[in-house]
Amino acid sequence: MPPTSPLTPTLPGAKQPAGASPNQARRLLRHLLHKRSAQIGGGIFLLLVFLAFFGPLVTPYDPFEIHVAQRLQPPSLQHIFGTDEQGRDLFSRIIFGARYALEIMLVTTTIGAAGGLLFGLPSAYFGGTADMLVMRLMDIMLGFPYILLILAIVAILGPSLDNAMIAIGVAGIPSFARLARSAILVVKEQDFVTAERALGASHNRIMFRSILPNILSPIIVYISLSMPTAVLAAAALSFVGLGAQPPLPEWGAMLVNARDFIVTAPWVVLAPGLTIFVITLGINLFGNALRDVLDPRDTTGLQGGKVSGAIGKPQ
Repeated sequence: MPPTSPLTPTLPGAKQPAGASPNQARRLLRHLLHKRSAQIGGGIFLLLVFLAFFGPLVTPYDPFEIHVAQRLQPPSLQHIFGTDEQGRDLFSRIIFGARYALEIMLVTTTIGAAGGLLFGLPSAYFGGTADMLVMRLMDIMLGFPYILLILAIVAILGPSLDNAMIAIGVAGIPSFARLARSAILVVKEQDFVTAERALGASHNRIMFRSILPNILSPIIVYISLSMPTAVLAAAALSFVGLGAQPPLPEWGAMLVNARDFIVTAPWVVLAPGLTIFVITLGINLFGNALRDVLDPRDTTGLQGGKVSGAIGKPQ
């Protein structure tokens, strides 16, 4: 399931499209770092990023190398997480798989956010028939259960990790589009937008220089909440054979290969399963903390003790 409660932004004070001031940004970051959930979640995410970039340099074994004589070895000092059904070191495969998890998060949320803004921004700005048609299309897509829509797209494109990421990203477009639209409908009625229209500013300038910076806060928060959903969806697709294909050390695909050994060698299932759990939990914690900091109803943060709900809050 996608995040169930897209943030409905409250942007009553949006004024300038120039973004938050350095002082505001520092206060926001300071407030965010004081939250325990942000510290834990951010630490887990930074660890994921480190392993994604430098994992191949720290893996003790080749994650693809097969050693039949060492198959299904339990955790030990030699193999911290044990070995799988083909004798491959699970710890090395988990570390190497971090790059695929990070790629899944970045690609799917980029597709979802970019597609959502592409549909939601002009739809809400111009309104009328175009808005009605775009939103009916988004409603049709949202009418399908999230995972069934992904399965349908993958069935058309074919089973692979790349196609799975495309499918997850496309399935996320309607939620991003509706979120962007709800934010834009508020911002476009603000005085600074009316003033720019009166001065003859082009539609493109108003949309991309004035409105877009003022709706980035809820979009960024929703991206952070969508990332763990994307990892779980990719794992589910791999589990049914429509995502990453062997011998790729993607965590969901590792669960597929391990399901036959859940009783005889439970560590083969626990290693990727717990890794997925920890990563999704960490990013959710950080996303929740970020949402709290950017919530305009929060009583500590930007704006002299209050966190701004829009990047362009009056200074």
